[in-house]
Amino acid sequence: MPLLFHRIAFNRLLSFFMKFTPRFFRRCLPASWLALHIFCFEAGAAHSDINPHGEPVPDDPLLACVQRMECEESIGPDWSAKTNFNWKKDTLAFPNDTFYTKGLDESVVIKDEPSGHPPIYMHRCFVLTRTVIQFHKFARFDASLPKASEAEYESLIRHISGIPTWWSAFAKEKAIVIPGYKNLREFSAARQYIFQKNIGWWLITYFRIGNWRMIFPEFKAARPLAARQIMERVDRGDLQAVYLSIFPRMNHCVVIYDYTKLKNGDVVFWDYDPNYHNASSWLVYDSKAQDFLIQKRWFFPGGHVKLMRAYISPVH
Repeated sequence: MPLLFHRIAFNRLLSFFMKFTPRFFRRCLPASWLALHIFCFEAGAAHSDINPHGEPVPDDPLLACVQRMECEESIGPDWSAKTNFNWKKDTLAFPNDTFYTKGLDESVVIKDEPSGHPPIYMHRCFVLTRTVIQFHKFARFDASLPKASEAEYESLIRHISGIPTWWSAFAKEKAIVIPGYKNLREFSAARQYIFQKNIGWWLITYFRIGNWRMIFPEFKAARPLAARQIMERVDRGDLQAVYLSIFPRMNHCVVIYDYTKLKNGDVVFWDYDPNYHNASSWLVYDSKAQDFLIQKRWFFPGGHVKLMRAYISPVH
């Protein structure tokens, strides 16, 4: 406020002075005033206190962290040392709510629907998050092996997708081998259609017992426990699917693969969002307000969400 007052007073004094000066000085003064203005008022703010958009950085560590993410100064890590998960390699190459990629599948020509439009792949955020976790825990890729047939790949995808997600991860020597591809992203890009046909139907997820929790009251005291349990799970090397809900406006599922704990106790969780398959996403736990917040999405304006851990047992 004092700085703003001084700027107003300085501008008024300058206007008054220019009314009674010769033309030569009036022409020279604007440049001199600009230099003085920058030197006296702008140089007082440290460079670290202004973000690339020219906005002041908030004092609150959480708000500052969110602002950096919005300015793309800080993005989620490509790879997590905690979970050994790389969102550029260990995720699916297609998003939820999309078309089948006609003509790009190695195994089959994808036909249009009777209406003449490509088939739509939607309402499958739970299916995609489950699949990413299952392939991370139970499969490994070996590009040195020759590629298998379409039927063999369909059998492998069905087998892995049928393993309960809450089971412990397979040891490397017992993991199911996917031949001919380097990682899940490459595999699903080449065989998108058979993936979408074989990893599961969307309607079944609406009958998951764990999803019924969205209609029950939320207890604020349970949020710190949920945040701590997610961090402990990630520290053990496990991915954590979380169910985000604002009933009945929004219901969604993402996979947390890493987190950053701020000095004031707030936590930034980094996640794979199947609706945004080409970028890491984030949600934050505000320790002071004991609240979970997600970034703005095309399906949600951002802010508070009810968070529930998912795929940790047959009833969750």
